[in-house]
Amino acid sequence: MIEPLPDGAAPVTDQEFKGLIPTFVATRADLNLVEQAGIAAARTWVARSPAAHTVERVLSEQFIRDLHRQMFGRVWRWAGTYRTSESNIGADPARVAVGVRDLVDNALLWVAPGTAWITPELACIRVHHQLVSIHRSPTETAATRVCSPTCWLRASASRPSPGAARTSTPPGQTAPRRLPGRVAVR
Repeated sequence: MIEPLPDGAAPVTDQEFKGLIPTFVATRADLNLVEQAGIAAARTWVARSPAAHTVERVLSEQFIRDLHRQMFGRVWRWAGTYRTSESNIGADPARVAVGVRDLVDNALLWVAPGTAWITPELACIRVHHQLVSIHRSPTETAATRVCSPTCWLRASASRPSPGAARTSTPPGQTAPRRLPGRVAVR
């Protein structure tokens, strides 16, 4: 791809670009289309995957890698791996794995039973912010940074907040059933 990068975009190195799977991609628009298709497929995977329905599974290095592989496994050969090259943003490549591990460990403490000082929404914001600062893959996009915390937030919805009062269901609506360790289903 010869066209210039959009403002703020991290370049993909020649070595990383060699990992591109679709042979028809010639422009950034082509790349955006195939990546978007992968993101859409990953959303379906998340909706069906038991791994995406518990906080402990979502807040794991393995889930973060699996989610990236689901999003980009048909686009990039290195999908699901951490960045190994320098970038104009993010942590040093040697610190990416440690940064993700630290983030997962911290997030697990934030959502531990009895933790009342942080709401699930604030923890989600922190996860997103730290994923942005780590920039764990060459194709780190807003979609990949948002999807991990969104999965976590959905999974955490099945846990009552400490001290939270139960609210009644509005008239005319059916109360969602909560399956143990899963998000609400109607």
